[in-house]
Amino acid sequence: MGSKHKTEERIFKQVYDTDLFFNYEHKDKPDFWINTSLEYKFGVEITELFENESSARLEKIDTYTEELLDSKKFRHKTDKKEIILDSIKILDKKGNYILETEAIVREIPCLNTYIDHLINCVSKKSRKSLEYNSNLNYNNLIINDHINSLSLIDKNKLSEYLFTDKFKQCLLNCSFEEVFLITEIKNEKNYFPLKRILYLYHIYFFQNIINRLHKSGENLSEEYYYSFLKEFLEYNGFLNLKLKNKKDKFELIYGMTGYHLFNNSVQLTLYEEININKFHENHIQKKYITKKVEKIINEEKSKFSFSCGLGEKIEQK
Repeated sequence: MGSKHKTEERIFKQVYDTDLFFNYEHKDKPDFWINTSLEYKFGVEITELFENESSARLEKIDTYTEELLDSKKFRHKTDKKEIILDSIKILDKKGNYILETEAIVREIPCLNTYIDHLINCVSKKSRKSLEYNSNLNYNNLIINDHINSLSLIDKNKLSEYLFTDKFKQCLLNCSFEEVFLITEIKNEKNYFPLKRILYLYHIYFFQNIINRLHKSGENLSEEYYYSFLKEFLEYNGFLNLKLKNKKDKFELIYGMTGYHLFNNSVQLTLYEEININKFHENHIQKKYITKKVEKIINEEKSKFSFSCGLGEKIEQK
Protein backbone atom coordinates (compact mmCIF):
# COMPACT_ATOMS: atom_id res chain seq x y z
CA MET A 1 0.00 0.00 0.00
CA GLY A 2 1.45 3.38 -1.08
CA SER A 3 1.74 6.40 1.21
CA LYS A 4 -1.30 8.08 -0.38
CA HIS A 5 -3.44 5.00 0.24
CA LYS A 6 -2.15 4.72 3.82
CA THR A 7 -3.06 8.36 4.47
CA GLU A 8 -6.55 7.89 2.98
CA GLU A 9 -7.07 4.73 5.06
CA ARG A 10 -6.05 6.54 8.26
CA ILE A 11 -8.39 9.46 7.55
CA PHE A 12 -11.24 7.10 6.63
CA LYS A 13 -10.93 5.20 9.92
CA GLN A 14 -10.97 8.43 11.94
CA VAL A 15 -14.62 8.85 10.91
CA TYR A 16 -15.85 5.29 10.24
CA ASP A 17 -15.79 2.24 12.47
CA THR A 18 -15.02 -0.39 9.84
CA ASP A 19 -16.18 -3.20 12.17
CA LEU A 20 -19.76 -2.09 11.45
CA PHE A 21 -19.55 -2.91 7.73
CA PHE A 22 -19.90 -6.22 5.94
CA ASN A 23 -16.82 -5.16 4.01
CA TYR A 24 -15.18 -2.16 2.39
CA GLU A 25 -12.80 -1.72 -0.53
CA HIS A 26 -10.13 0.92 -1.08
CA LYS A 27 -10.69 1.80 -4.72
CA ASP A 28 -11.11 4.94 -6.84
CA LYS A 29 -13.97 7.28 -7.85
CA PRO A 30 -14.62 7.43 -4.93
CA ASP A 31 -11.78 6.28 -2.66
CA PHE A 32 -13.80 3.77 -0.60
CA TRP A 33 -16.73 1.53 -1.47
CA ILE A 34 -18.63 0.27 1.56
CA ASN A 35 -21.08 -2.63 1.83
CA THR A 36 -23.52 -2.34 4.73
CA SER A 37 -25.78 -5.14 3.44
CA LEU A 38 -26.09 -7.43 0.44
CA GLU A 39 -28.18 -4.86 -1.45
CA TYR A 40 -26.65 -1.64 -0.26
CA LYS A 41 -23.42 0.21 -1.07
CA PHE A 42 -22.19 3.74 -0.53
CA GLY A 43 -18.95 5.54 -1.34
CA VAL A 44 -16.58 7.81 0.57
CA GLU A 45 -14.21 10.33 -1.01
CA ILE A 46 -11.17 11.56 0.96
CA THR A 47 -9.59 14.96 0.41
CA GLU A 48 -7.05 17.08 2.29
CA LEU A 49 -7.45 20.83 2.69
CA PHE A 50 -4.30 22.95 2.46
CA GLU A 51 -3.94 26.71 2.11
CA ASN A 52 -1.87 26.23 -1.06
CA GLU A 53 0.41 23.73 -2.81
CA SER A 54 3.47 25.00 -0.94
CA SER A 55 1.81 24.21 2.40
CA ALA A 56 0.94 20.74 1.10
CA ARG A 57 4.54 20.07 0.07
CA LEU A 58 5.84 21.31 3.41
CA GLU A 59 3.60 18.89 5.28
CA LYS A 60 3.81 15.87 3.00
CA ILE A 61 7.58 15.81 2.33
CA ASP A 62 9.16 14.59 5.57
CA THR A 63 12.58 16.19 5.01
CA TYR A 64 11.37 19.51 3.59
CA THR A 65 11.39 21.52 6.82
CA GLU A 66 14.94 20.38 7.56
CA GLU A 67 16.05 21.23 4.00
CA LEU A 68 14.65 24.75 4.31
CA LEU A 69 16.11 25.50 7.73
CA ASP A 70 19.53 23.96 7.00
CA SER A 71 20.15 25.12 3.43
CA LYS A 72 17.15 27.24 2.33
CA LYS A 73 16.56 24.72 -0.43
CA PHE A 74 13.11 25.37 -1.94
CA ARG A 75 11.50 22.53 -3.86
CA HIS A 76 9.42 24.81 -6.12
CA LYS A 77 9.74 28.41 -7.25
CA THR A 78 6.35 29.36 -5.74
CA ASP A 79 7.55 28.09 -2.34
CA LYS A 80 9.94 31.06 -2.09
CA LYS A 81 6.91 33.33 -2.03
CA GLU A 82 4.54 31.19 0.04
CA ILE A 83 6.91 29.80 2.70
CA ILE A 84 8.34 32.43 5.06
CA LEU A 85 11.68 31.84 6.80
CA ASP A 86 12.44 34.26 9.62
CA SER A 87 14.34 34.60 12.89
CA ILE A 88 12.35 34.11 16.09
CA LYS A 89 13.24 34.59 19.75
CA ILE A 90 12.44 31.82 22.19
CA LEU A 91 11.51 32.90 25.73
CA ASP A 92 10.83 30.92 28.89
CA LYS A 93 7.53 31.06 30.80
CA LYS A 94 8.68 34.20 32.63
CA GLY A 95 9.53 35.96 29.38
CA ASN A 96 13.30 35.61 29.73
CA TYR A 97 15.30 35.29 26.52
CA ILE A 98 16.69 31.79 25.80
CA LEU A 99 17.89 31.87 22.21
CA GLU A 100 17.25 33.16 18.71
CA THR A 101 16.76 30.71 15.85
CA GLU A 102 15.39 30.50 12.33
CA ALA A 103 11.92 29.07 11.83
CA ILE A 104 9.15 28.69 9.29
CA VAL A 105 6.57 31.35 10.10
CA ARG A 106 2.97 30.72 9.09
CA GLU A 107 0.04 33.12 9.31
CA ILE A 108 -3.27 31.32 9.79
CA PRO A 109 -5.92 32.63 7.36
CA CYS A 110 -8.95 34.51 8.69
CA LEU A 111 -12.30 32.71 8.84
CA ASN A 112 -13.67 34.27 5.64
CA THR A 113 -10.63 33.11 3.67
CA TYR A 114 -10.85 29.67 5.29
CA ILE A 115 -14.53 29.35 4.37
CA ASP A 116 -13.66 30.26 0.77
CA HIS A 117 -11.14 27.38 0.78
CA LEU A 118 -13.85 25.04 2.08
CA ILE A 119 -16.35 26.18 -0.55
CA ASN A 120 -13.81 25.66 -3.34
CA CYS A 121 -12.94 22.22 -1.98
CA VAL A 122 -16.55 20.98 -1.66
CA SER A 123 -17.60 22.45 -5.02
CA LYS A 124 -14.63 20.92 -6.86
CA LYS A 125 -15.20 17.48 -5.34
CA SER A 126 -18.94 17.71 -6.02
CA ARG A 127 -18.29 18.32 -9.73
CA LYS A 128 -15.85 15.40 -9.86
CA SER A 129 -18.41 13.10 -8.21
CA LEU A 130 -20.23 12.92 -11.57
CA GLU A 131 -17.49 10.44 -12.55
CA TYR A 132 -18.15 8.12 -9.58
CA ASN A 133 -19.45 4.59 -9.92
CA SER A 134 -23.21 4.77 -10.54
CA ASN A 135 -23.93 1.52 -8.66
CA LEU A 136 -23.29 3.24 -5.32
CA ASN A 137 -26.42 4.39 -3.50
CA TYR A 138 -24.82 7.66 -2.38
CA ASN A 139 -21.44 9.21 -1.54
CA ASN A 140 -19.96 11.04 1.45
CA LEU A 141 -16.98 13.39 1.55
CA ILE A 142 -14.34 13.58 4.30
CA ILE A 143 -12.22 16.76 4.40
CA ASN A 144 -9.02 16.53 6.45
CA ASP A 145 -8.21 20.14 7.38
CA HIS A 146 -4.57 21.30 7.51
CA ILE A 147 -5.33 25.05 7.57
CA ASN A 148 -6.72 25.06 11.14
CA SER A 149 -8.42 28.46 11.16
CA LEU A 150 -10.94 27.02 13.65
CA SER A 151 -8.29 26.08 16.22
CA LEU A 152 -9.39 28.59 18.90
CA ILE A 153 -13.20 28.51 18.59
CA ASP A 154 -15.74 26.87 20.92
CA LYS A 155 -16.50 23.65 19.03
CA ASN A 156 -20.14 23.70 20.16
CA LYS A 157 -20.58 27.03 18.37
CA LEU A 158 -19.14 25.82 15.09
CA SER A 159 -22.27 26.85 13.16
CA GLU A 160 -21.94 30.49 14.26
CA TYR A 161 -18.45 30.72 12.79
CA LEU A 162 -18.80 28.52 9.73
CA PHE A 163 -22.30 28.77 8.31
CA THR A 164 -22.23 31.88 6.17
CA ASP A 165 -25.02 32.11 3.58
CA LYS A 166 -22.52 31.22 0.86
CA PHE A 167 -21.24 28.11 2.65
CA LYS A 168 -24.77 26.96 3.55
CA GLN A 169 -25.70 27.16 -0.13
CA CYS A 170 -22.56 25.23 -1.06
CA LEU A 171 -23.46 22.38 1.32
CA LEU A 172 -27.08 22.29 0.16
CA ASN A 173 -26.11 22.22 -3.52
CA CYS A 174 -23.30 19.66 -3.32
CA SER A 175 -23.85 16.07 -4.44
CA PHE A 176 -22.65 14.45 -1.21
CA GLU A 177 -25.03 12.90 1.28
CA GLU A 178 -22.76 14.12 4.10
CA VAL A 179 -19.63 16.26 4.32
CA PHE A 180 -17.40 15.46 7.30
CA LEU A 181 -14.81 18.02 8.40
CA ILE A 182 -11.82 16.76 10.41
CA THR A 183 -10.16 19.69 12.16
CA GLU A 184 -8.22 20.55 15.31
CA ILE A 185 -9.89 22.76 17.93
CA LYS A 186 -8.02 23.70 21.10
CA ASN A 187 -5.43 20.94 20.55
CA GLU A 188 -8.13 18.30 20.14
CA LYS A 189 -8.95 16.63 16.82
CA ASN A 190 -12.65 16.33 16.03
CA TYR A 191 -14.82 15.46 13.07
CA PHE A 192 -18.08 17.25 12.29
CA PRO A 193 -20.98 16.11 10.06
CA LEU A 194 -21.57 19.52 8.46
CA LYS A 195 -24.81 18.82 6.58
CA ARG A 196 -26.43 17.25 9.63
CA ILE A 197 -25.39 20.22 11.78
CA LEU A 198 -26.82 22.60 9.18
CA TYR A 199 -30.09 20.65 9.15
CA LEU A 200 -30.40 20.63 12.95
CA TYR A 201 -29.52 24.32 13.03
CA HIS A 202 -32.62 25.00 10.93
CA ILE A 203 -34.82 22.64 12.94
CA TYR A 204 -34.04 24.47 16.17
CA PHE A 205 -34.37 27.83 14.43
CA PHE A 206 -37.82 26.72 13.26
CA GLN A 207 -38.81 26.17 16.89
CA ASN A 208 -38.17 29.90 17.51
CA ILE A 209 -40.62 30.68 14.69
CA ILE A 210 -43.24 28.39 16.24
CA ASN A 211 -42.74 30.06 19.63
CA ARG A 212 -43.41 33.45 18.04
CA LEU A 213 -46.57 32.23 16.29
CA HIS A 214 -48.15 30.20 19.10
CA LYS A 215 -48.67 30.57 22.82
CA SER A 216 -46.64 28.42 25.20
CA GLY A 217 -48.45 25.14 25.89
CA GLU A 218 -50.71 25.47 22.85
CA ASN A 219 -51.53 22.02 21.48
CA LEU A 220 -50.30 21.72 17.89
CA SER A 221 -51.08 18.72 15.73
CA GLU A 222 -48.10 16.72 14.45
CA GLU A 223 -49.38 17.07 10.90
CA TYR A 224 -49.38 20.87 11.18
CA TYR A 225 -45.96 20.97 12.87
CA TYR A 226 -44.13 18.63 10.50
CA SER A 227 -45.79 19.96 7.34
CA PHE A 228 -44.85 23.50 8.36
CA LEU A 229 -41.31 22.35 9.22
CA LYS A 230 -40.94 20.65 5.84
CA GLU A 231 -42.02 23.81 4.01
CA PHE A 232 -39.70 25.93 6.17
CA LEU A 233 -36.73 23.70 5.33
CA GLU A 234 -37.58 23.76 1.62
CA TYR A 235 -37.83 27.55 1.86
CA ASN A 236 -34.24 27.50 3.18
CA GLY A 237 -32.94 25.37 0.30
CA PHE A 238 -33.27 21.77 1.56
CA LEU A 239 -34.30 19.38 -1.20
CA ASN A 240 -35.75 15.85 -1.42
CA LEU A 241 -37.37 15.90 2.01
CA LYS A 242 -39.82 13.10 2.80
CA LEU A 243 -42.51 13.11 5.45
CA LYS A 244 -43.28 9.74 7.00
CA ASN A 245 -46.68 9.38 8.64
CA LYS A 246 -47.45 6.18 10.49
CA LYS A 247 -50.66 6.24 12.53
CA ASP A 248 -50.40 10.04 12.91
CA LYS A 249 -46.81 9.78 14.15
CA PHE A 250 -44.66 11.90 11.89
CA GLU A 251 -41.00 11.75 10.99
CA LEU A 252 -39.14 14.06 8.60
CA ILE A 253 -36.51 12.34 6.47
CA TYR A 254 -33.57 14.19 4.96
CA GLY A 255 -31.09 12.13 3.02
CA MET A 256 -30.71 8.81 4.81
CA THR A 257 -31.71 10.10 8.27
CA GLY A 258 -35.13 10.41 9.88
CA TYR A 259 -35.75 13.15 12.45
CA HIS A 260 -38.48 12.98 15.08
CA LEU A 261 -38.82 15.89 17.52
CA PHE A 262 -40.03 15.53 21.10
CA ASN A 263 -39.39 17.25 24.45
CA ASN A 264 -37.04 19.84 22.89
CA SER A 265 -34.76 17.10 21.55
CA VAL A 266 -34.32 15.31 18.24
CA GLN A 267 -34.38 11.54 17.75
CA LEU A 268 -32.39 10.32 14.74
CA THR A 269 -33.07 7.13 12.77
CA LEU A 270 -30.64 5.95 10.08
CA TYR A 271 -32.24 4.36 7.03
CA GLU A 272 -31.09 2.51 3.96
CA GLU A 273 -32.28 3.87 0.62
CA ILE A 274 -34.25 0.73 -0.14
CA ASN A 275 -36.41 1.49 2.93
CA ILE A 276 -36.74 5.24 2.31
CA ASN A 277 -38.16 4.64 -1.16
CA LYS A 278 -41.17 2.93 0.44
CA PHE A 279 -42.28 6.14 2.17
CA HIS A 280 -45.07 8.18 0.62
CA GLU A 281 -46.22 11.66 1.49
CA ASN A 282 -49.82 11.45 2.66
CA HIS A 283 -50.25 14.81 4.35
CA ILE A 284 -52.14 17.89 3.19
CA GLN A 285 -50.00 20.41 1.28
CA LYS A 286 -50.49 23.98 2.52
CA LYS A 287 -48.62 27.25 2.30
CA TYR A 288 -47.24 28.20 5.70
CA ILE A 289 -44.51 30.69 4.76
CA THR A 290 -46.60 33.85 4.59
CA LYS A 291 -45.30 37.43 4.58
CA LYS A 292 -45.89 37.50 8.34
CA VAL A 293 -43.74 34.38 8.80
CA GLU A 294 -41.00 35.77 6.52
CA LYS A 295 -40.90 38.91 8.67
CA ILE A 296 -40.49 36.79 11.84
CA ILE A 297 -37.75 34.71 10.17
CA ASN A 298 -35.76 37.84 9.33
CA GLU A 299 -36.21 39.22 12.86
CA GLU A 300 -35.09 35.97 14.52
CA LYS A 301 -32.00 35.45 12.35
CA SER A 302 -29.92 38.03 14.20
CA LYS A 303 -30.92 36.68 17.65
CA PHE A 304 -30.64 32.94 17.07
CA SER A 305 -27.67 30.94 18.33
CA PHE A 306 -27.21 27.18 18.12
CA SER A 307 -24.92 24.91 20.12
CA CYS A 308 -24.43 21.87 17.91
CA GLY A 309 -22.74 19.36 20.24
CA LEU A 310 -22.08 17.09 17.26
CA GLY A 311 -18.30 17.20 17.15
CA GLU A 312 -16.80 13.74 17.73
CA LYS A 313 -13.37 13.59 19.33
CA ILE A 314 -10.87 11.52 17.35
CA GLU A 315 -8.84 9.23 19.56
CA GLN A 316 -5.21 9.08 18.46
CA LYS A 317 -4.17 5.48 17.86
